[in-house]
Amino acid sequence: MKYNLTGSEDEEFFRRAGMKGAKMIRNRCAYVYPRGIEKKATLKWIVVGTYCRFTQRAYIARQYKTKSVPTILLQALASLIGGVILLPFCPFHKRIRIKTLRLLIKPVAYIRGLFGPTDVKLYAHIGEGEGDENWT
Repeated sequence: MKYNLTGSEDEEFFRRAGMKGAKMIRNRCAYVYPRGIEKKATLKWIVVGTYCRFTQRAYIARQYKTKSVPTILLQALASLIGGVILLPFCPFHKRIRIKTLRLLIKPVAYIRGLFGPTDVKLYAHIGEGEGDENWT
């Protein structure tokens, strides 16, 4: 699997490492935030990033059986319902528009991650040259 393509590869990496006996220390207080996000946050970046991240999360859940298929489908349904509820409020606030867009993309991504092809090379063009070095 290539890394730094969809946003959930670290979870998959640590699962593999843990299964092979690696010891890990987690800091629940650590916070990673992007610098320069204002420049990156285009409509395409939001749509593609959300789609890829949740496709990969569903794939990881399917592969490692961390969540059942019905649970993931219920999450997809809840996301869809939340997006539909927020739709009337979209014209009034930019944050609500972004949240609604993400909520409406998640169900499609979840279903693709559960039942679609698992070749993450499909996403190889995402993130190239988009300032990934700006994460601290």
